[in-house]
Formats: sequence, C-alpha cells, structure tokens
Amino acid sequence: MRLLLIAVIACAVASAAIVPAKTTNNEAFRVVFRLTDMSAVAIAHREALFAAHADPANAHRRGHRHYTVEEVARIFGREPAVVDAVAKHAASAAEVAKESVTVAKTRDSVIVNGVRPSSPLGYTLGLDDVSMPVAGPRAVAVPPALADLGVQQVLVFAKSVGAKSSNNNKKATTRRLRGQFPGVNQSPVTIRGRYGIPNATVATTTNASQAVAEFEGEQFYQSNVDSFFARYAPGFTPTNVSVVGPNNGGYYGEGNLDLEYICGLAQGAPTTWVAENEFDMTSWAERLLTVDPLPTVASISWGSGESGFDVTGIMSDTEHFRKLGLLGVSVLAASGDQGTGSTGFFSCGKFDPNWPASSPYVTAVGATYSEAAVGGSETAWSGSGGGFSTFYGAQPWQAVAVSAYLNGSTGATLPPSQYWNATGRGTPDVAALGTNFDVFSFGWGQETGTSAATPTFAAIVTRINANRAAAGKAPLGFLNPLLYGLGRVGQDITAGDNKNAACPAGFPAVAGWDAVSGLGTPDYAFLNGQLASTV
Repeated sequence: MRLLLIAVIACAVASAAIVPAKTTNNEAFRVVFRLTDMSAVAIAHREALFAAHADPANAHRRGHRHYTVEEVARIFGREPAVVDAVAKHAASAAEVAKESVTVAKTRDSVIVNGVRPSSPLGYTLGLDDVSMPVAGPRAVAVPPALADLGVQQVLVFAKSVGAKSSNNNKKATTRRLRGQFPGVNQSPVTIRGRYGIPNATVATTTNASQAVAEFEGEQFYQSNVDSFFARYAPGFTPTNVSVVGPNNGGYYGEGNLDLEYICGLAQGAPTTWVAENEFDMTSWAERLLTVDPLPTVASISWGSGESGFDVTGIMSDTEHFRKLGLLGVSVLAASGDQGTGSTGFFSCGKFDPNWPASSPYVTAVGATYSEAAVGGSETAWSGSGGGFSTFYGAQPWQAVAVSAYLNGSTGATLPPSQYWNATGRGTPDVAALGTNFDVFSFGWGQETGTSAATPTFAAIVTRINANRAAAGKAPLGFLNPLLYGLGRVGQDITAGDNKNAACPAGFPAVAGWDAVSGLGTPDYAFLNGQLASTV
C-alpha cells in the first residue's frame, strides 16, 4: 500500500479497502508455501539466535561477520530434497510451467505464480471463493498432501492492479501537493546541510550497497534520476540503478522519490530497485535475497494499518525480517502518513499503527518538517505514523525509553488509553525531514510523507556502512539495539503531535523518545562517530 501523497489519495484507497474483496474465477493468484517450522519452540529458538546476534555486546558478530545464506537456510529452511518435492507437487497441481515456481534461496518457501481457481491446486485451496484481507495475503488451510511433504503455511496473494503498463498513469499529484504541507522545500542540498551529510562519493564496496522496495506497479526511468542529479548533485555521476523485478507499471511518484534521495544522499553507492507487482513482503524479501551481492540497507516506503492484515501473513513477514537481520541487512520502513492511524471509518475506532514499520525487526522512520532552510529546529509532522503495535509487545532494547514516555517522567500528555495498546512495540524508532521534497518525475514537483524520510535516513546508514568497511568491520545490520543504546541519533524533537483527523488526540513529541518522532532526527557526525568503528 502506498504511503506517500496521502492527503490526496488516502480517502479513495481507504474507502475502497474497507470490505475484503471476493475473487473471480478468472483471477490468477500467487501462492506461497512456507516450510519454516512455526512451532512455539522453533520460533523461540530463532528469536534467541536473532537477539544474540543483534546484541551490541556481541562483538564478534557485530564487528566481523554476519550469518551466511547457507547458515540461515539451515536455521529457517528444509533439506533440498524436501523443497524440491514441494515445488514439483505444487507446479503439477497448479498446472503451471516450472518457470512459474520459485524456490527461496534459504529453502524456507516455494512461491507459485499464476495459480487459477480452476486448477486442481486452486480448487483444493478454495481460490474460487477466498476473501482477501485489506492488505497482504490470506492464509488458507494446508492441503494434506502438502502437509505430508512438510508445508507449514499456505499464503494466497491476489493479483494487484499494479500490473498496468500504460504511461497514461503518470502522477501529476506531486504538483497538486505544492504548498499544502508545513515546512520549506527540501532537497539533498538542504538535507546535507542540516544533518551534516558529506557531499562526496561513497567508496564502492559490497558492504555499502542499498535497495529500495517497490510494489503495486511503481516504475522509474533512469533519465529522471539523471535529471535530479544534474540539479542537486552536479559533478557526480548519476547512480546507475540495477533493476530486480517489475519496472513497467506506469506509476512514477514513489519510486522516483525513493531513488532520487537514497542515491542523491549516498552518491555512488550501488543501488538496486527490488519490486513486486503485489504488496507481498514475503516474495519481496525472497527477491531481495537473489541480489548478489546482497544489499546491506533496504528502504521500504510502503505499508498499511495492522488491522488490515491477516496475522499469518504478518508472521511470515516477521520470519523474513529476522532472516535479513541475521544476514546483516538494515531494514528501514516508513512509519505511515496517517498519524496514529484509525480502524474506524466515520469515527476513530482504535489507533492503527502501520505494518511493516511496527515489526520489531525493522527500524521505523517517522517524519518532521522545518520552517527554515538553514538552521532552526524541526517539528514532528502531524501525519508521522506512530504508536504501539497490537501484534508485538514492547521490545527489550526500547524498554527504558518507552517506559519513560508512558510513565509521565518525560511530561507527555498521552491520548485516552482506550484507543491504544500501552504494552505494544513502540514506533517510530527515528525520524527525518519528510515534507515538500523536490522530486523530478517528468518535471519538477514536491512530495511529502514518511516515505521521503525513510530513504533519507537509509542513505546515512549506507554511508556509515562504507566507513565500517574501510575499518574492516561488517555492516551494521539490525539497527535498533544500537540506536536505543546510544539514547539519541542527533536532534531531539520536542514539538508537534500526530493526531489523526478522526481521533480525539495523538501522541506528542517530548524530550527523549516519543511515539511521533522516535529518538529524533540524525546527526551524521554523531552517528558516524559512534557506529563507524567503535562497535
């Protein structure tokens, strides 16, 4: 689900998504067969491995190496013979060519594209009458024949409208947003100045590569990136973006924003566009793992309220984020553009934090704005997604910071308790400028959202990884224990709140961590000094 340009398009998206969609007999589905052991004991074992690896005190893992793909496959996956048997059975029952079947690199998933309800597999799974959730996949019963082969879960993804290829879908929306959001216009020049980011080429290294996640027919043209560089990075060779996955959907807003800022702030870093037509984090993560070398930073500007997801889909995404963390990938996700979010339609209902930003295995990025191009303070943007997860509890690495916010010691006046889960994982973790970003998308305009803040913060992580590589150290990997251990990331944001229009109150920004700007916005010199060579 798109995060940016929310003021113009959110009402149409939300109203269309309230009722789960029934399928038709002509639809083709993506079906994911999950092989990872999902017993409580197995999940606890994987979580213990992840926690130990992410612990800043684990100097060997942090400083020298992360897990290899084969090591992760042994933890999450099954033996090659088992995976091959599932793939052959699924292809036969789905009546699709073997090219439509993908086996995950870590041997924990088999992905089958083009499954029709009329096929034997489609009939067995009940695809002729499956109701899809608002976002993400629907879990269906595991057929006995596949259960006998070791399949633990079956996830069904509807084909999205993002398969469009017409250029008539170009977005002019950015121009309509001009002047509608607080703060001055931003560019790589103003952002570099505010956060102290070097205006220099990133040393080329496999430990300082980056990727952007795109879905639902998003598309970019290299010529747009080139034009952006000509204005805001003159003298630098525009990043030649590698493409893995579809790039022909005809929607140009988000993809250009993501690439122009992650490339424009980390000039020269190898950058990959990793895309899926459907909003399918499971298949996206598997596609990311096919990139060689594996990007060490991934920026995700997409998401939707937790209430719209099937819990089994969230569990699948969670396992993939765990894998990426063990492999040394820093995953950053936009915290959403609806403030606290809302489960209601005409009333607030309850607050609805954004997924996947609410995952405990990603770094959630909120948004701020500034009324000054140079100097001055930042204010939390009212649309900055933040709050407390209904799926995951508060995490050990944020317990001190979140407790201070909740117990009143920071002076926060919190929303009425009936709207939110006070024991949940708190978001966002950090923030960055996010309003009125200059973007070139067949012409100049501005775009706003946490989807602008996310590639901005991600580019800083890429730069620090490059400096770590020069010091003989591994990429940072999962960031949150490190960042919360520092207690800050730069500027503390103490003004603003994220009240959703449908709700009576939002979360306020206060000194220390808060549920609208997290630990604050970055200071490159501070973060680089703390993280480039000392952990």
